[in-house]
Amino acid sequence: MDNDTILVVDDNKSDIKLLVNILSKAGFHMCSADSEELALDAINTTHPALILLAVRMPGMDGFACAGN
Repeated sequence: MDNDTILVVDDNKSDIKLLVNILSKAGFHMCSADSEELALDAINTTHPALILLAVRMPGMDGFACAGN
């Protein structure tokens, strides 16, 4: 699959905004989620090439999310 989408997952919306802004300017297609549940949905629909995932988040931590 040829996909250059990057998914940014973090519960801190300002961190998401910063990363999306920087990487969009570099020419990448961006997708973001501010919860683990939204991240799992985004993974299933966009099939990103790369996921930047925060480890410490409320609810399911990044390690548990990555294991799904």
